[in-house]
Amino acid sequence: MKSRSQYESFEDRRKYPRLIMNLPVKVKNQQGRYIEAKLHDISPDGLQLRCNRKTAELIHPGGRQIVDDAQPSIGVGFNLTVNEQSREIIVRCSVCYFVLLEDNESDEAAFGLCYRQFKGESLRHIKEFFLSEMEPA
Repeated sequence: MKSRSQYESFEDRRKYPRLIMNLPVKVKNQQGRYIEAKLHDISPDGLQLRCNRKTAELIHPGGRQIVDDAQPSIGVGFNLTVNEQSREIIVRCSVCYFVLLEDNESDEAAFGLCYRQFKGESLRHIKEFFLSEMEPA
């Protein structure tokens, strides 16, 4: 588990803007179990998931610190609305960080994920989503 200051350093190193989403997601952990969580935000290069501590234990059993050369891999599935149509996104991600959000009144945990492998048209749908969301009004 990363400390709060390490979490903030990940946040400071973001390459792209993030869009806050708060969407339901299904996570497939390394043991093949499906778990429900929330997509907190999305960017062109990754996602942040949030869940309670009990769910976090299912996603990342043991809660060990994430190290660059041994990042766990998980599957993530969710729906994005792109040009008024729901698009299914399925992507395999590496867990870049895991942190318990101690400043939060709940028992929430956050996972920072980097995209690794997209299924079907998922990458195209994410790109279209960002183009439509970033268009001037």
